Amino acid sequence: MCRSRRPPEPSALLAQPADGAANHHEHRPRGREGDGLKRLPELVLVLVTVIWGGTFLATRTALQGMGPFTLLFVRFAIGAVLVGAFIRRRPSAREAMGALIVSIAIMVAFAAQTVGLQTIGSARAAFLTAFYVPLVPLLQGPLTGRRPSRGAVVGAMLAFVGLTVLAMGDGAKGGLSLGDMLVLFGAVASALQIVLVGRFASGGDAASLTAIQLGGVALLSLGGATVEGMHMTLPAMIVAGGLGIFGTAGALFAMNWAQRTVSPTKATLIYALEPVWAAFIGAAAGERLGLWSYAGGALVVVGAVVGEFLPERPEPVLA
Repeated sequence: MCRSRRPPEPSALLAQPADGAANHHEHRPRGREGDGLKRLPELVLVLVTVIWGGTFLATRTALQGMGPFTLLFVRFAIGAVLVGAFIRRRPSAREAMGALIVSIAIMVAFAAQTVGLQTIGSARAAFLTAFYVPLVPLLQGPLTGRRPSRGAVVGAMLAFVGLTVLAMGDGAKGGLSLGDMLVLFGAVASALQIVLVGRFASGGDAASLTAIQLGGVALLSLGGATVEGMHMTLPAMIVAGGLGIFGTAGALFAMNWAQRTVSPTKATLIYALEPVWAAFIGAAAGERLGLWSYAGGALVVVGAVVGEFLPERPEPVLA
């Protein structure tokens, strides 16, 4: 969840400008070695999508030994501590408040997704979660006054068709299940989160604001975890720790290091691999989706990236 410019990622606050950018061409490696180094950031982003794709199945696995809110508390508390180790300066009260507002949206998104994953497969959840991408520009319109592009509208329509196919294909009874709707609601919250990041938490020290966001989710999860009794098995605790280290803190830093040199369009295409990897990983673990479900998921993925390739509407010429 997450999920930078497919639109802006929730973790975009960690992005830092590349050091020594002015000397980039002066020290560029040559030959095959240079080409390999040039591709390294792209390969790192692919690895990030593999990790994110695996978090869906990892979450389902952890839920076998702990409650959903206990899992969220452990995962985000670990992430907050690790990211907090890189804080450069304390944020202002206004910056901290903005980060806390964003953390509420993150909490809603991950809570809905995690609870939903108790009843639906990881690949299906990943395809439903990808719906947040085309939703972002549509939410920006009423919230920021920015009109969505033609590509954003077309992408949202394709994604909606994909959701319909997911809901009605493979002999599904009654359309979307409760788990489906929870994950889909989490996708809407993820889209809102991205809009809020741009509005309330786009400045200040990246690590401190991100640590506040992750810590805010951990604190908000603590109430539900207390009600659950915070019971957990050792295997579930190990998986939750891995989600915090690799799926949260590690993926954030790797993503933002790589995106200093990868174009937004190319990053969008790479990020679209996340649900694809989730489908592969789920299939390897024995999960099965029918042909129609894969077709619907593919339409959602196409809708997530199409906005990057359709031209913007031309501005009207005033006479």
